Amino acid sequence: MLFLLIEEQAKDASMGPILEFVVSENIMEKLFLWSLRREFTDETKIEQLKMYEMLVTQSHQPLLHHKPILKPLMMLLSSCSGTATPTVETELVVLLNQLCSIIAKDPSILELFFHTSEDQGAANFLIFSLLIPFIHREGTVGQQARDALLFIMSLSAENKVVANHIAENTYFCPFNKC
Repeated sequence: MLFLLIEEQAKDASMGPILEFVVSENIMEKLFLWSLRREFTDETKIEQLKMYEMLVTQSHQPLLHHKPILKPLMMLLSSCSGTATPTVETELVVLLNQLCSIIAKDPSILELFFHTSEDQGAANFLIFSLLIPFIHREGTVGQQARDALLFIMSLSAENKVVANHIAENTYFCPFNKC
């Protein structure tokens, strides 16, 4: 189903039948919740992170505009916060980098990530918060985290919500006076 969803091309602005099924049946959330009922191992997280990375980078449809896709993605990202194995961290940063790249190309998606804040707990902008621990890492993980944050920082010049979040809710501006 994943490969069919990636290859599906919607006609006009409507959803293709596979995406419509995934959205209407809430397949992505069911998959995430099913994995929680089982032993939610690092291997399960890695596979789901890879799945979303493949979906958001290769799909011919704007998947992130659909809450039944976005909400379980955010739940997965939230479950990856804190301590994780290096492999989980690598896959997490790869996905976060891709998400930030997509947001930079289509800033309208950014609002969707802020509007899901009720699902994210204390973090107003989960993607940004998840990237912070990786910015001082050496190697590919650190570079991808820094690149992803640069995508978001570039949006702050035009988007006051992002600018205010960075200034007031992060340690990038320790004196709250950027």
